[in-house]
Amino acid sequence: MRTTAIAIITILIFSFTTEAQSIKPKSIYAKKMTFEVGGDIFFTSTTYSREENGMSTSSSDPELLFIIDGNAGLFAVDGLKLAVEPAIELRSYGSNSTWTKFKLYFSPEYIFDTKNNVYPYLGGSVGYTSSSYSSSNNSPYGGFSWGAKGGVKVNPFGNALINVGFSYYRETYNYTASYGDVKQHYNIMGIKAGFSVFFR
Repeated sequence: MRTTAIAIITILIFSFTTEAQSIKPKSIYAKKMTFEVGGDIFFTSTTYSREENGMSTSSSDPELLFIIDGNAGLFAVDGLKLAVEPAIELRSYGSNSTWTKFKLYFSPEYIFDTKNNVYPYLGGSVGYTSSSYSSSNNSPYGGFSWGAKGGVKVNPFGNALINVGFSYYRETYNYTASYGDVKQHYNIMGIKAGFSVFFR
């Protein structure tokens, strides 16, 4: 059964790659009505600040994180991709506690067509982030978050791209404690590297 499944997957990948090569992919990337789907590995440095009762505190020691996220979008016009970017971040604190963050961004990007296999891009992100602890009875809390990004995409595989760039996110989490309203801010900056495919 396992051998059959591997054979089927291999045939599908080969067929998809052959078809992608036959449609002259350089002529459709970053063009209107082209879809792009992929994912990134995000190496980040995070600083933290907190506001409560009119006072604020901050942590200047950066925290290093490793995050995997996805993205999918459609080029509405040549060069402009309208995309969504979901991500789930999990942290484990011993055997009884897990911190889960869910993030969903609307992430438009503008791709610059340089007439070769390298595509610089700039983009932004706006959306909502929520956070919850498995060991807490409190409801999940969250808030409006935003970000900016830029980098390059290289097309060495026909219909596939290797993406490298920098990203910054300002994540906000609001909740009400017994002593008043609290806002937590995370400034997340780092390097993204990923892979995506495009098609019509």
